Order: sequence, then structure tokens, then C-alpha cells
Amino acid sequence: MEIKQNLITCNFTNASQVQKGIILHSTANPGATARNNRDYFNNPTSAASAHAIVDWNEILQCVSWNLRAWHACFTGNHSFIGVELCEPKGHDVALFNKIWINGVWLFAYILTTVVKTNKVTKDNLMSHAEVTAKWHESDHTDPVSFFASYGKTVDNFREDVQKLINSTKPLTWQEIISKVTSSPADWQNAINTAMNAAKADGNLGALETFQYLPDLILKIYQYGKDGK
Repeated sequence: MEIKQNLITCNFTNASQVQKGIILHSTANPGATARNNRDYFNNPTSAASAHAIVDWNEILQCVSWNLRAWHACFTGNHSFIGVELCEPKGHDVALFNKIWINGVWLFAYILTTVVKTNKVTKDNLMSHAEVTAKWHESDHTDPVSFFASYGKTVDNFREDVQKLINSTKPLTWQEIISKVTSSPADWQNAINTAMNAAKADGNLGALETFQYLPDLILKIYQYGKDGK
């Protein structure tokens, strides 16, 4: 998927974030697209913004990940990236499913590449409703009712983000050995023995190169997948 950068020029703080996680919002203006909401955030009188907005067609980034958008009052703004999910007009299941898929992908991307974690928790992926209940700085409860109208919950969203992360995170060298060889336990034992010898005290000469076996396995496997 593609994140289209269309940065706003107001309604954010030009200061760095702690980036503890992401806050999940919904727009509460059914039918408005990501671009509609982005233009609203770019109005100086709006006094609100988000880092990114997701609709059924595209993902727009409005504020740099490392700066503070205005989406969840002081604590949320200071420590969390804010993402808005657009709401379809009427009860449109097909559009909702597209928004859900796009949103799950974006949250997985931000958590793994910006927040730098592969583990989804209730502390690093929070709804606006959970932020309100925890810090009492707002009265917003999104996206709970929006999700409920389609038979979904915030926990369902977290589960799908974690599943996507699990399905796309790089394999370890041990997992590669198990995946592509016979007798993987013997291979792993032999490699571990070679690695331990390479790391032993003293000059082992050419045997020192054995310590790079895991990295070589990873590179060969990735080359085989990508062809480059």
C-alpha cells in the first residue's frame, strides 16, 4: 500500500514526540474522504489535526510522524501518533471493509517502522475512547460506536494489526533453517557450534568467518525471495 504525503501547514506543534504508540480515531463525518478531512485540518480555525487519515481509497499523511498533531489533548498529543479512519455514508459494509484493511496496514507499518515494535498492546495502540478513560482530558469515545455498527471492536482491530505484523516480520535464521532444510535441529546445532568456535578466545584464522553464518543465511534467503 502507499502512504501519500500531503502535509498541512497549521494545527500541529513543531516539537518532537516521544512516540509511545498510536491513537485510533474515527472522523464522525460520514461520507467525507481523507482529502476532505485533510483540507479541514489545514484550516487555521479548525484547531485539530491528525498525522494520517485513512479512507476507502487512500492513506494520507498530514503531519510528520515525529511532530505533535492535535488529536487527543496534551498527553495523547505529546506521546502518540494520531490516525483518523473515515466513516462511509450510510451503512456501507464494502467501504468499511476497505477502510479496515487500509487502517490495519497503516497501523502495522507505523508500529514496526516508526514506533519500532512488533508487539501490539493496549498501551501502544489505543482508541480515543481509551485515552479519554485513562487521562480524562477529553470526552471523545471514538471509534467505539462506529466499529460497533459494523460488528467490530477495537480489540478486533488490535488483533488484526498483530496478525499482519506476525505475517510480515522477517524470519530469524533459525526459522529459515527450519523452513528450507531437512533435519533442521542438526543444522542449527552445527551452526551454533561453528559460531561458538568463531567467538572463542584466540586467533582461529579463517574459522572466524563462521560467526557471520546467520547473517549470510538471512541474506541468501532474502535474495531467493526478492531476486536481488
